[in-house]
Amino acid sequence: MRHQKSLRKFGRQSNQRTALLRSLTTSLVKYEQIETSLYKAKDLSRVIEKAVTLAKKYNAMTDSDPQRLAGMKRMKLAEIERYFHNPADREIVGRDNIKRYLENELSEEQAEALKKFMKEPDKNPKPDFVLDYIPATASRTIKVQDKEIKKERTNAVRILRVEGTVRKLVNKIAPRFADVPGGYTQIFQTRNRRGDNAKLAVIRFTK
Repeated sequence: MRHQKSLRKFGRQSNQRTALLRSLTTSLVKYEQIETSLYKAKDLSRVIEKAVTLAKKYNAMTDSDPQRLAGMKRMKLAEIERYFHNPADREIVGRDNIKRYLENELSEEQAEALKKFMKEPDKNPKPDFVLDYIPATASRTIKVQDKEIKKERTNAVRILRVEGTVRKLVNKIAPRFADVPGGYTQIFQTRNRRGDNAKLAVIRFTK
């Protein structure tokens, strides 16, 4: 008998369950709404609520000593990163890698907005998930010893930098719940899955 055991095993060992929940947490932050089995959604809700609370604490941290504050923030950030797969910001280098990213990891709307921005960066708005984009041919102004130097890139590799899951959680999702003490997600049961008849549900952020 499994008395006083609240966690579900999902037919997996502990390390596999951890990997499963990290994958679900990463997907939820990335898309802000996902469909999974009802019981996975319930367990995911508990995990993501903790991650959002940590992100809120990170944003609210203050200290008179800048170095001590930076150290405290690094520790808190490391604590948040444990909830995710690949939490850091990404740098995608080369035309082929950027093409794969467009086709496999973005929605049609996001991919279209990014294509427009990459085609004409000066005329189209930068998508909010893009940190920086360096085209193959471009001129950039950099500072060297308080002097501005103009550098030309000609037929170089394209570099696209996109935000990681932790940056999105801390900078975009957590501020929405700054005045909310809890209950950051909601779950809606949708249908039964064909094949094993498992109950499916949509889990999403309330804001």
